[in-house]
Amino acid sequence: MKTAKVPNRRAFTLIELLVVIAILALLLSILMPSIAEAKRLAVGVKCLSNLRQIGLMTHNYFAENNDWIPYAYHMIETNFSHYSTPSAPGWCFAIAPYGGIEPYSFHKFTNKMEEGYGADFIFLCPATINDVTLPSYRPVTYAPNTFIASRAPQTINNQRRGRLDQIDGPADKVWINDAHKDAWAVFTPAGAPSSERFTEPFTRHRGDTANTLYFDGHAQPFAIADAVEVINTNKPYNPWWPWREDEAQPAPR
Repeated sequence: MKTAKVPNRRAFTLIELLVVIAILALLLSILMPSIAEAKRLAVGVKCLSNLRQIGLMTHNYFAENNDWIPYAYHMIETNFSHYSTPSAPGWCFAIAPYGGIEPYSFHKFTNKMEEGYGADFIFLCPATINDVTLPSYRPVTYAPNTFIASRAPQTINNQRRGRLDQIDGPADKVWINDAHKDAWAVFTPAGAPSSERFTEPFTRHRGDTANTLYFDGHAQPFAIADAVEVINTNKPYNPWWPWREDEAQPAPR
């Protein structure tokens, strides 16, 4: 009985192995930037989705508050500048209930305290998730223009609160945008474009853009040159609406 011959299996030579490794390394070097770019694109899409949800929440707030724009933050009933509480809500606390989010203390939202602030938290740009070192403190990386939302209940430098129905062309007027992780309450354009607090958000997304929510509810990327033109030129004494003395009052809670 004849036995089948086992064919000789030739092993890779060292040179062939090195060639394969070199090819794999080349493929990885080609693919890695594409993977990183795809990841950055996905982060930008999620950020825009967050802003659109914030837009829906804001419009629900408008519907129940006679179109008043939420205050950036409350200056009198809080113990510290830029803090928010349920009794003295800043903009994000004011609209949070319209997204099923329950605010209860300084900067804190109860449905996220135990499980932590993840990339799905709509007040947190997913590009900044690793920058939040104290998750119970300032877990918000979006902000309104300080000249738009103003502060309650005082008026500072002639800042006055406005209403949605007073804004001419809400599709062209910025409400909320990416902001510095330490400046959640207001996006202050003073000193732009040299201020790091102004420029930092414009490094997050593709093409060095920040994402922006407009008063009509749509969201889109925003280049820094546009920010300087659109935001920085809007002075507190020249807002996007004609304020009237009898209308510079807090909205009902």
